[in-house]
Amino acid sequence: WLVLSGGSPADPSGKPVGTDFINMYGASVAALSGNAAGAYDPAIHHAIQTRVIGVDSPDYFAFHNPPPYLFAVLPLALLPYIPALLAWIALTGTAYAVVSARIMGDGATRLPLLAFPAVFVNIGHGHNGLLSAALFGAAALCLDRRAVSAGIAIGLLCYKPQLAVLAPVALAAAARWGAFFSAAATVIGLALLSLLAFGVETWNGFTALGA
Repeated sequence: WLVLSGGSPADPSGKPVGTDFINMYGASVAALSGNAAGAYDPAIHHAIQTRVIGVDSPDYFAFHNPPPYLFAVLPLALLPYIPALLAWIALTGTAYAVVSARIMGDGATRLPLLAFPAVFVNIGHGHNGLLSAALFGAAALCLDRRAVSAGIAIGLLCYKPQLAVLAPVALAAAARWGAFFSAAATVIGLALLSLLAFGVETWNGFTALGA
């Protein structure tokens, strides 16, 4: 798509290159401009996306993640769109590759994880799935010897509550209380920090999306 579009943020069909990444980049633009709640306002957020890709696309890619995720996406708009997209893929892809290597050990068994079709789907869309997989993998690696670190990794997944919701149930069932309470403290701490940093309006906007 980058080749066909000549490096433009819009692909030949008029959609943004990195259809999932544009919602994160738009949220970063809103937050850096001092209006973090604009990430949850469809009119404001869509206008930002249109301005970024330079095409008035009828498609809108909403930012459905809770406000703590704004900490992760905040730096993105410090770079132009395409460099930010490539940096995001490189950083999250490296995290996925490193954690995968630690889990699999032998070099030959790493290749299927790196060649897994979902990896290429994530790269093509600029999705956060590689980051989510890296955090899950890090939690698994740390669980036996560094329970607090495992809990922090699980707590950081609060930006994807639909993925992380069963983790506390599993930890409680296994009586992994160190990781359980560490995860809970991480989620609560991030929620409070996001409230202080971005205001209650962001939480109101986020909850309104599901109304």
